[in-house]
This record gives sequence, C-alpha cells and structure tokens, in this order.
Amino acid sequence: MWAEFVFFEKWWSKQNDQVKKDVRELVRSGRLELASGSWVMTDEANAYFPVSVDNIVEGHQYLINEFGIHPSVIWSNDPFGYSNSVPYLFSQAGMKRTVINRIHHGIKTHLQGDVGIPFRWRQYFDLSGASDVWTQVLPYTHYDILNSCGPNAGHCCEFDFKRMTHWSCPGPKPVPITDNNVASKANTLINELKAMSHMYEAPVLLMMHGDDFRFDMIEEWHQHHDNFMPLFDHINKGDQVNISFGTFTDYFNHLEEWYRSNNKKPPTLTGDFFPYRCALGDMWTGYFTTRPFYKRQGRYLHSLIRAADLLSYAARAKVDKDTIKSWNLVLQNARRTLSLFQHHDAITGTSKRHVMDDYSHLLYSASNETKELIEKAQSALSAHGFQMIEFPLNYTQISTKQAVSITSLSSAVLRVFNPLPYAIDDVITVRVDSRNVAVYQDNAPVEAQLEPYISNAQIAQNTYQLAFVARLLPLTTVSFVLKQEANPESTTIAKVFTVASQIDKWKGTMLPNPFAVTEIQPDKFRLTGKSLTTKHDPATGLITEISTSNGESHKIANSFVAYKNSRGGAYLMRVADKPDQYITGDVARILVAGPVQQSIHLFTQNIYQTIAAKNVRGSLASQLSMSVRIDIAKEYNTEVMMRFDVAMDKRADFSDSVGMQLLRRDHFDKLPVQANYYPMPSAAVMENDQQRITIASNLEHGVRFLDTGVEIGIGRKIH
Repeated sequence: MWAEFVFFEKWWSKQNDQVKKDVRELVRSGRLELASGSWVMTDEANAYFPVSVDNIVEGHQYLINEFGIHPSVIWSNDPFGYSNSVPYLFSQAGMKRTVINRIHHGIKTHLQGDVGIPFRWRQYFDLSGASDVWTQVLPYTHYDILNSCGPNAGHCCEFDFKRMTHWSCPGPKPVPITDNNVASKANTLINELKAMSHMYEAPVLLMMHGDDFRFDMIEEWHQHHDNFMPLFDHINKGDQVNISFGTFTDYFNHLEEWYRSNNKKPPTLTGDFFPYRCALGDMWTGYFTTRPFYKRQGRYLHSLIRAADLLSYAARAKVDKDTIKSWNLVLQNARRTLSLFQHHDAITGTSKRHVMDDYSHLLYSASNETKELIEKAQSALSAHGFQMIEFPLNYTQISTKQAVSITSLSSAVLRVFNPLPYAIDDVITVRVDSRNVAVYQDNAPVEAQLEPYISNAQIAQNTYQLAFVARLLPLTTVSFVLKQEANPESTTIAKVFTVASQIDKWKGTMLPNPFAVTEIQPDKFRLTGKSLTTKHDPATGLITEISTSNGESHKIANSFVAYKNSRGGAYLMRVADKPDQYITGDVARILVAGPVQQSIHLFTQNIYQTIAAKNVRGSLASQLSMSVRIDIAKEYNTEVMMRFDVAMDKRADFSDSVGMQLLRRDHFDKLPVQANYYPMPSAAVMENDQQRITIASNLEHGVRFLDTGVEIGIGRKIH
C-alpha cells in the first residue's frame, strides 16, 4: 500500500519505463494499493475544506493521468484526531472506505467493547446514510507491529521479523520460522487473532504490518515474506483461521460481503474525534494553535490561489495557448505546495524548526508566483499594467502594504477584485504618501477618510491610510482613481482621541501631521457605527459590551490571559487550571473616527489590537473587525489566550469542522483545561433562542467554551 503522492511523484519521476511498467502492473492486478490518492495525509483539525478538496483533486488527477485509476480506500493512520468533514469530502470523490487510528483512547476502548471497531461513519445532515463511510479503527494504541495482531504486544513482536537482526522486543525476539517451530508460532498468532476478533462482529480481521521508516531495505522484505509464508501455509491447513497477505480493498470486500450475506448492519457513528487523548493520557490539543504564523501563511496562499484561478480563467481569451499553459503550471505548483502544507506535521506546526522554515520558504515562493500570475491576468484583462500593493516582502512576513505614490504620479488607478460569488459593501484601505488625496469612481467623488497608517504597532510618519466604502459586485474587478488634490472636499481627516491618563503620551511627534490627539471622556471612548455601539473598559480599553441599533445590549467582555509554566509541547497542551490576566493597568490607546469607519488601537508590550466598526450597508455593518498581533518570543513556557465573556442563558456552543459545518461543543468541568479544547479552523459560535455571537477567524486556533464565554488560543511559547 502507498499513500501520500507528493512523495510518490518525486520517486516516480526518476524511474525508467520498465520500472513504471512493472509498478503499473502491480496496481492493475491489485497487488499494490494506492490508498487515499490525496497529495498528502492531511491534518484534520486545522484544515480548511476548499484546500482539502484541492488536496484530494490534485492527487486523484495525478493517479488518473499516471495509472488511470480512482482510489477506493482512505488510509489516515497518523493525524491527531479526525474531522467528520474530511471523510465526507472523500466520499464525494467516490471513496466510501477509510482506516483511521488516533482517536481518544477512552472512545477506542468503548468501541472495542461494543464490537464497533468497524463502523459506518454518518453525517449529521445525511440521515439517509448515502454518504456513509465504512470505517476501520486500528484497535490498539498504535499502528506499529507490536499493536497489530492482538492484545499482547510481546507476542505480536515475535512476528516483527526485522527484529531478528535489529532492535529488541518486550518479550522473546523473533526467530526464523522452521519446521520445528512453525506449529507453536502459528498457535501463538492464532490465539492473538482470536483475542482481537472479540472486537469485531464479523469474522473478518485486519492486521496491519508496518511502522514509520520501515520496509526501506530489501532485507526486511525477505525477512517478513520468507517467514510469514510457512506460517500462513501451516495455519491455512487447519480449520480455525484463513490468513493471507492482502490490501485494504481485499479486507473491505470480505467485510461488506459478510454483512450482506448475513443480513446484518454494522454500528453507525456520527460526529468527529476531537480532542485526541493517547493511551498515556496526554491531550493532543496544543497543535490547534502551535506556530500560528505558518498557519496564516497557508491561509493567505489559499486566498491568492482563489483570486488567481478566477482571474486567469477570465483572461484566457486574451492570451495565447503557451501563456495559458504556463499559468496552469503556476497554479498547479501553488496548489501542490499548499496541499503539501496540509500534512499532519506541517500545518500543525509540529515539525522541527528547520523543516517549518522550509515550509515557510515554499509557501512564500508559491505566494510570490501566484501574485505575479494575478498581476499578469489583471494586466491582460484591463490592457494596462497592474501591480499588487499588499503582499509579503519576504518569507518572514504575512503581508505589507506598499504606499501608492500620489505625490509623484498625481493620480493612480486602484483596481479591487471581489473573489466572492456575491456582492458586498466593504471598506477599502490603501496606503498613500500624500494627505491630499481624493477618490473617484466613474468620475464621481467617493467619500473617504485619511487616517494614521499603523502597522505592527508602529505609526508611520510619512505615509497615511486612505479608507473609503466600495460596492463590490460578485467575481468582478472595480476601478477607482486616486487623485492628488489640495484640500479635497470628499476626503475627511479622521479625528484621533484618547483618554486623559494617556493624553500626555500622545502629544508631540507620535502622530504625523495633520493628526492631533484630543482628550475624550472614558465613557465616550467607543465605536459608533450604523448598526452598533461599543463600550470599553476604562483602564485597558478592551471591549466590554455591544449595543445594537434595535436597542439591545450584549455583554462581550474581551480579555487576554496567560497560562504560565506550561509543560506541553508542539503537539500537547499541559496547563494549570487558572491563568493570569495578561493585559492590565492603563493601556496606551487611541480612537480614530471618521465618516467611513471608526477604529480603536490598543498598544501593550506583547499585543497590538485593533477593532473597527465600518459604516457600510449590509451584514458588515453589524460586525466588528478585530486584528491581533502578538509577539511572545521572550516568554518562557507560556500560552496566551483571548477570552470573550458573555451573558447568555441556555447557551449552545459550536466550533467549525474544517470550515464546512458547525459541531456542538460541550464543556466538562471535571476535565482539565487541555481536555476541553477543540479545533477552530475558522469560527466559534455561541447562541440561544434569542441571539448568536459568531467569532470568525482568518487562521486556525484552538478553542474551549466556559460557563462565562469562550477562550481562544492565540500564541504558544514552549521550550
């Protein structure tokens, strides 16, 4: 069996025609199974479903081109917990069988007792069972040979024949099978298989035989084959067990045939398998949040691929075939790079530092090539040159806004592309080098405001942020003209406010002309939009309450906490029950207000937070946009979380499953903090019959729900 075709492709591309012919024959005859077909064995906590689809499609197209086959079985032995959405996506590609392993040890024990090791995995939204996936859980603690044949690892180790020449066993080492010992060894194996069979309803068992970094020498192949064959021959002469080498397809064919012929149905199960607790008792929930920078890099690349895919297709009629071919190769490389990053030791942030740096370089390179494709496609569509003005300058950045030079050009055309399939009203922000700028669309002035440009908690002295409202039609590019004008009537200089305790800090040169800080009363330090108004803590400036246009008030008190002396790692979370407050005292802050949007900026030693209310039509008017930059490089064994406390009776809580569906999440008071964490790839939701609060994110986090609200992991520094 082979899975993960990113690695297979690298090997395959170096083989001669005879080797390729031999491998194709092995596949055709069913002796070699190409499992899953996806580019990598994806992580299932941090994945985002459009990228998961690309991971499947990229690998399946490769197999169709090279072998003319469609895989039928998913092999997913190593992710640290399982989403119910990922097998559903595979089912839509025609795959209705899967083998999994790392599920909560308590749940695995329960399945063992309920003969539920094979079950049918059902979606909440599919009561008919049409998308059910036959699922085999590896019954013991790991996928190695010691956990393969039955409950006694010492006995199973006797059949790991590589250990005749390498390593040791918890019991007797394996020995070559001979006429003198074949009967006793066969009896040992049969007894283990019988013990394992009690977990199955059907008399059809799957015994996996392998491990990490195995079968990499021809010696091992002969050790296993030459010793198992006499064992199989001896066992098959009896009437207790029929045993042979086989594939996943062989196993599932026999399993399903038994259920059909006996007119029985296997157990069904709904839901996902998070969080994952291993047999040692550790909770594998730290990786939901580990290394968030890389997680954001992947999500950024996906946004570029989406835009480049749409724009390049729209521009096909305006370029030649060679150009189209080169564009397709750029997109293929970008998709393959992003699919590679879905690996369960990549997007998780759990690889070694130098490996994560390599992923970062690959993501940056793919982003840069995709950015250039967007520029070429936009240029072809408009017959004018086009340059993106927001992108990473190197692999250590997410994105940086480049200043549009209005001073030297007098005017510039700004083109904004909406990759969404629906129209939106949104606030567009652009960095400019002049404070005398007006915005026009179709020769008509557009209301705009000029603000201080703040990036990474640094206030620029010679550039500014220009903000204006735009109506963006679906899948369409909209053009605006930025013109230098003396005192433009359509552009307002935003006002900047702070509270009395902070006024002296902000006077002087911290803000460039024409901005000056004005003192404001603490109760006036708030955002006031078309559909909502906020209240803020008088000391920290953090939000405490939102009032909507219908007169309702909702507590949503923001805070940051830190779990000190964390003993986890990249995979695991081990924290104390009670964290410390991370933002206290009189926080440096400003309120920037104008007719287009209002924003509050909070500056602390390790966290820079902005929160904005946009004066637009539609759903965005009832949303707050929050950005949090965190730098805890100097912390030691610390996990930082963001909390929102709410007042909501009879509340139900949810987090998303790969961005595709929401799953109900419960809080268990008797369990430790780490046991209550769930993946939050894109959203957390709290609701009752009267209201819903949704927290949407542009990168992956871990989340847990408290009696008082929600806690979201945003940064980890574990040594």
